Amino acid sequence: MKPTEFRYIDLLEEEEIATYKIFGIEAFLNEFELLASRPKAMLLEGKKGLLTDTKGTTLKELLSFFEGKNYHAYYQLMSPKEYADIPMDKESVFIVALDKMSVRQQEGFRFPERMPISRTINDFLEKGKQWDCYYVELSSAFSIELMREMKSKDTLYQIKSSKVCALLPNSSIPLQMSAIKNTFVRDDFGIRRLTPREIFNFQGYSKRYVLPKVSDTQLYTQAVKSPNLALIKRIKEAIERVFH
Repeated sequence: MKPTEFRYIDLLEEEEIATYKIFGIEAFLNEFELLASRPKAMLLEGKKGLLTDTKGTTLKELLSFFEGKNYHAYYQLMSPKEYADIPMDKESVFIVALDKMSVRQQEGFRFPERMPISRTINDFLEKGKQWDCYYVELSSAFSIELMREMKSKDTLYQIKSSKVCALLPNSSIPLQMSAIKNTFVRDDFGIRRLTPREIFNFQGYSKRYVLPKVSDTQLYTQAVKSPNLALIKRIKEAIERVFH
């Protein structure tokens, strides 16, 4: 997404998968006017740059639009690490809009509180042997260098400026395609890349979620671009408390 774009997240969908649309502000305003019914609550997610892009003009315009349509509007910068106990620093701006006719007091809504991080990177890695295609060929010079540097199992390592760097268990995983392609783990069967399932794990998807039958490239892309379901769930629960 661009800094001036955001996701409109469907609050009616089940929590095992996130359904959303990506809009620029003008397209969203037009889409809102075409809605068949007036939503009681809306949830939007934008990049951190939404706070500073054109000095926050896009965000101010969006909040002003909601107020003009008789909605209470709230926003907050949040990350899975601080609010969902997932070691991942993917900061997003979340916007909640609530129909003033459906809630009695503007102060009724509160974003979730920060929570201490208790889980580590290891908790999101798959156990046992993975498909052979994820393992590095041990005969290559690249794998020899990795074997020399990657001494610990169940620890993530990243290639940065041609150097192998270990990620501490309590550190956070960067969720960009460029970083994922250069992230490796050593297990009992060799050195491998992160699997698509593991990226979905970091995004808060449950084990019940069945990965679509598409290429790995598409799976990685889908996982990286997805909203974090654990974080979305906490915000949805906060919204539901206002109405119930």
